[in-house]
Amino acid sequence: MSSSSEALLDHIADFLKFISSPQSFWFTLDTSYDHGCHLASRFRLDQEEYEALLIVAGLASYTRFGFQIKADAWRKLLGGRRFVMNDSRMIEFEQKKIDLDAYINGTPPSQLKRRKFYVVRIGNKTERSPNKIEEQMGQDGRLITTPPRLNVIGIKTKSFQRIVEPFIWNYLVENDMEGKDSIGVPENNAEDKDSIGFLVGPQLTPPGTTVVSPMMVSKSRNKKQKFNEVASIGSVPLIDNNYPLLSLALGQEDGFNPSDPTIQKDL
Repeated sequence: MSSSSEALLDHIADFLKFISSPQSFWFTLDTSYDHGCHLASRFRLDQEEYEALLIVAGLASYTRFGFQIKADAWRKLLGGRRFVMNDSRMIEFEQKKIDLDAYINGTPPSQLKRRKFYVVRIGNKTERSPNKIEEQMGQDGRLITTPPRLNVIGIKTKSFQRIVEPFIWNYLVENDMEGKDSIGVPENNAEDKDSIGFLVGPQLTPPGTTVVSPMMVSKSRNKKQKFNEVASIGSVPLIDNNYPLLSLALGQEDGFNPSDPTIQKDL
């Protein structure tokens, strides 16, 4: 595993331990990003950023089946040196095969709509803690998708995002996420979808190297847009309309332009 992956795993582990302080909650790892219980929502990352983060950390990969969680890597992370936690405060990892949307919408589950996905339970386990994600139900009969409130989660999340941003954006720039269907997929890939995929990830940024960040991209686009607007305005002959009285006095029907030699002679 590369040094960048090891460093990123340290930061992910620190953040997971931080969000494990409230009552336990089940998060999904690879379901729809519209689900409030998706771990990406707790990280406050969009789909592109979340997937890049896990791939660089070695916790996921792109295969011919698309984005895939690397189950063995997750088990190794949660059972390794980075997590020494007491019995009540823990992080559990498992695979499910249920109709999750039915539980979210409060409708009867369908056998035909069941699909496999991975979940993690993070936080303090009590007698009231649900043992399965499908038991994480509210009084309205729908799955609870909003995690427990946590003090200073906003500050901690912003700090986490600043730390992982160089890893994410180096990966996005190097691999061009528009062509991500082929990222990390060896030619003639015969692996099945539950096997460990091929890892692709950037190395740590050397000192002095410029890192492309979303803020830099945004600034660049804004500068280009403003330049185009100025150029467009500058190409329109607005100066003739700035002297209507002089135009009338000199009998110029087309307006007054002080740079016109004819106008200069009349003056």
